[in-house]
Amino acid sequence: MLWEQRIQYGSLTDLGFRRQNNEDSLTVRLLKDKELWQSHGHIFIVCDGMGGHAVGELASKIAVDTVPHNFYKSHPKGVPLENLQQAIVAANSAIYERSAANHEFQRMGTTCSTLVLGPHGAIAGHVGDSRVYRVRGERIDQLTCDHSLEWELKQQAKGDIDPSLYSRSRHVITRSLGPEPAVEVDIEGPYPVLPGDSYIVCSDGLTGHLSDDEIGMICSSLDAGEACKLMVNLANLRGGVDNITVIVAEVSTELPDVNADNGDNPSFERIVTAGRFAGLTTIITFMAGVLLLLMQKWVPASILMTVASVSCALTYLLWSRWRHRHDVPLPVDDNTPSESSTVVWRPYRSASASLSTNFLKQLDAVSEELIRTAQEEKWQINWNKVDGTLIDARSALREKSEKEAISKYGDLIQRFMVSLKKHRSSE
Repeated sequence: MLWEQRIQYGSLTDLGFRRQNNEDSLTVRLLKDKELWQSHGHIFIVCDGMGGHAVGELASKIAVDTVPHNFYKSHPKGVPLENLQQAIVAANSAIYERSAANHEFQRMGTTCSTLVLGPHGAIAGHVGDSRVYRVRGERIDQLTCDHSLEWELKQQAKGDIDPSLYSRSRHVITRSLGPEPAVEVDIEGPYPVLPGDSYIVCSDGLTGHLSDDEIGMICSSLDAGEACKLMVNLANLRGGVDNITVIVAEVSTELPDVNADNGDNPSFERIVTAGRFAGLTTIITFMAGVLLLLMQKWVPASILMTVASVSCALTYLLWSRWRHRHDVPLPVDDNTPSESSTVVWRPYRSASASLSTNFLKQLDAVSEELIRTAQEEKWQINWNKVDGTLIDARSALREKSEKEAISKYGDLIQRFMVSLKKHRSSE
């Protein structure tokens, strides 16, 4: 990944429909300092606190404050894998010490999923059952392993296990920051970062209601901000039993033109100057040679024509070099790991992120149900805009403009969710 590559991100945290307070926390640090980025990278963190009331909220807040602080004050020697691990361990110590100092905070804890994007690629530091995903093309990959009883049972199972056992163990996490003085932190990567990649960091309030392929379809079809809204809205409409937090970070599809010919590039300025001089020399010597030929002065004429030929060849070479100035390979950062110098990391599981007509029809059904409920309960909403957006969405669906359709359905559902929250607050 290059410093010049633009990162666009969206983030959203929501209370959900069943909780009294939001125990999730998130933070994003997009660096403006190139040197700091080269040594560390941008950072994206989601933490899901636990402990009830304000206790879980405090634990997650300590984590999102402590991890970046310790990470950026460290001094990496190469890829900052150990530095990220130590920063998360420091967050565990800070939470544990805070809980030990006040009996009301005892056993408070939080998950922590951290994504770092830098010249080394993408690395993830992870404790708990919050997740980091990558969407690339038409595939979504889960880059972290859930530290939950459900996942451990599946990994250890050698035969079929009663599905009801999975459902009972789904939300039992086996590792978190805070409850114990020491914690084991998983570090994943580095993974190569390609133009067009999208990365998702989210709490289980999202993944408990949306499948991997649904997350992939939404993030591969919408920009980061729209994707966050639609995912959170769907999670709430499907129950919203927990706090919901998500960050989507998109890597620009356009590679920066770091070799552009401009006034700040002295090498290409010299090529242009030399080319002009060689071209002028070619013209002058050729015309002088022709004149001497007409005067039948064969020896000096042949000398000038030879000089003109050499000058013409040099002019062509310089022109060709200038014309292909944009074909110079992009510089590779010395810190980028190669396959021979690092472990080749693979995702824990993958799913299709190809937008399907069936999913769009599900969004249409959700919209119909929202319309019916809004009419019955008399929500305050602009029905003219609702009707217009629904017509546009269905028209795009018929014309197989899937990305336009999902964008319209996302806008429509967002209108209803804003109206629903106003309606609930007025009751």
